[in-house]
Amino acid sequence: GRRATGWSELSLGGLTTTIAPQYFWQNYPKQIEVTKDNITISLMPTLQRGQYSGKAKNQAEDTRLFFYLQNDGYKLRAGMNKRHQFLFAFGENADNIPIEYVDTSLRASVPREQYALSRAFGPMGVEPGSISDLFVEKLDFHLNLFTNTLESQRTYGMMNFGDWWGERQLNWGNLEYDLAQGLFMSYVHTGNDLAFILGERAALHQMDVDVARQHWDPDEVGFHHEHCMAHTGGYWSKNTFGAGMENTISNLGHVFNNGLVTYYHMTGDPMGLETAIRIADHYIRRKSGDYSSFNYFNNWNFDAGRFGGWPLIMFMTAYKGTGDPYYLNAARLIMDRVYENEAAGGAWPNINKSRGIQQFVLSSTMMQTGVLITGILEYYYETGDQRIPPMIVRATEYIAENALDENAGILRETTALDLNQPHWAECIDVGLAAAYEFSGDETIKKVLFGNFMFRINQPKYGSTGKALAQMIRFEPMALKVMDEIAEDFK
Repeated sequence: GRRATGWSELSLGGLTTTIAPQYFWQNYPKQIEVTKDNITISLMPTLQRGQYSGKAKNQAEDTRLFFYLQNDGYKLRAGMNKRHQFLFAFGENADNIPIEYVDTSLRASVPREQYALSRAFGPMGVEPGSISDLFVEKLDFHLNLFTNTLESQRTYGMMNFGDWWGERQLNWGNLEYDLAQGLFMSYVHTGNDLAFILGERAALHQMDVDVARQHWDPDEVGFHHEHCMAHTGGYWSKNTFGAGMENTISNLGHVFNNGLVTYYHMTGDPMGLETAIRIADHYIRRKSGDYSSFNYFNNWNFDAGRFGGWPLIMFMTAYKGTGDPYYLNAARLIMDRVYENEAAGGAWPNINKSRGIQQFVLSSTMMQTGVLITGILEYYYETGDQRIPPMIVRATEYIAENALDENAGILRETTALDLNQPHWAECIDVGLAAAYEFSGDETIKKVLFGNFMFRINQPKYGSTGKALAQMIRFEPMALKVMDEIAEDFK
C-alpha cells in the first residue's frame, strides 16, 4: 500500500528480532532497508532531487505540507525538536505484537470515582447523568468529524503530525486552547479511546515543534509559538501570501502546558513535565511587554482576560506538577491584578471594538472572561481563597445581565450593546457552573443550561481544531452541574 507501517523483522538461526516504529508513515519522510544481515531505518533520509515537487495541489498546500522540505534537504528552525520512538521485540515475530502497543502509550487509568474525588480534572460527578451521556454521544461524532478533517487536509509529516491546520486560512493551529488537555479531559469523562490517542499525538507534536525545548540562545528555551504558518513562522518574508501569519510570534494568551502535564501523569513520559516547566520558566523571565511576558512581574498587568487566564492555568499546572511554591507565587501575583482589575459592577471589562458599532466600547468578551475564570478557579481549588466565590458570582451576574439574548435564551459574544452579535459565547460555561454552585442563583442556572445546550448541539464544532478545543477544553468542567440541574428543564 501507499502507507507503510515501517514494521520490519529479521530472523536468523531461529532467532527473530522485530522493530516497530511509532507512527512511521505519519512522520514522513522515512526510509527502511532490510538486508539479510541488517535493518536500517533512516529518520531523515536523503531526499532525491525534486522528490516533493508537484506533490501539492496548490501553493497553499505546498506551504502547509512541505515547508521544511526545501532545496532537496531539510530546513528546520532553531528550537525544533523531533523524537522518534521504536519497539524492539526479541524472540517474537510481528504477527504476535499488537499494533496498539506501538502507536499509543500504555496509560494510567483509574475508575471514574477516583477521578471525581481527586478533582484532578476539576468538578466531576461520581456517576454520569443525562447531559454527560449526551456529551459522550456528541464527542464520538465530533472526534470522527475532526479525524476526517485531518485526513482530508493531509495533516501529516514529521513537523505536522498531531496538529490541526486552517487558522486564519493558512496557519497551523499550534493546538490553540490546549487541545491536548481537552482531549484528555474528554477521555476521562467518557472513556473514548480516540480522545486519548488524539491527545497523545497532540502532546507529542507540541513538545517537539511548538515549543523550543532546546536553543542556542538559552533565553529562548521554553518559547511557545502562537498559531502561525509553518508552526514557528520565519520561513517567508512578511505578507508573502496576504493571509496567515508568516512571522514568529508568541504572547501570554497563547501559551498552554496543562495537556503536557496531564500527558506526563497518564503515560509517565517525563518529557511532558519537563517541557511544561520550561514554558512556565520562560515566560516568567522573558522581557517583551505585558502581553508577551512577565519580566519577573516588574510592573506587569493585563487587559484582555485571556492574558491573565492562560498564565494562571500555566502556573497552577506547573505548581500541581511539581509542588514548587515558586509557581504558586507566580499565580498569586496574577491574582493580585485580578482583584485590582475587577470592575465595580463585576467582571473585567476591556476596550473592544464591537461588531457593527464604529466606536470603542467597554465590554466583556465571553471567551476572554471564560478563560480568566477558569484560571481563577484553578487557583481557588488549590488555595481555597474565599474572596473568589463572590467575585465569580458577580462576574456571571454582570454577564447574565448584559450579554443575554432574551429571545434566544443564550449569550452573545460580548456585553457590548450590539444585538446583531453572533452567539459565540465559548469557554464561559465553566464560570457559570461554578457561580451556580457558589450561589444557587436561579438566573445563572437558567443562563448556564441554555448556553451549554446551545453549544453542545452545534453541528460542526469538530470540523476545526479551534472550535473543537473551545468546546472540549471547557465544557467538561460544567458537566457535573449540568447533570444535577437537567431534571429542572424537562
